[in-house]
Amino acid sequence: MKEEIVFITKEGRKAAVYFAGGKINTNESLTALEERLEKYQFYRSHSGFIVNLNMIREIIPISRNTFELVMAHTRERPLMTYEKFKEFEKLFNW
Repeated sequence: MKEEIVFITKEGRKAAVYFAGGKINTNESLTALEERLEKYQFYRSHSGFIVNLNMIREIIPISRNTFELVMAHTRERPLMTYEKFKEFEKLFNW
């Protein structure tokens, strides 16, 4: 099931898990979900987003400090901070 997750984001006090077919809401925090997924191919791209690395199709700069991620299976575009982008480049040779 974790392979089907496109990204996870914070919506109010809850987290929303986006899949190819929609989304589900959970009462877990992003931090708790991040810890559960740390041994899989997920990355905390922003304080409000955890993304599935296998679903990233493109990274688009939208400002000096922010990038949008084009993801497979959704029109939603999670964000990535400049600092996380630099870390991402080093970790994954993007």
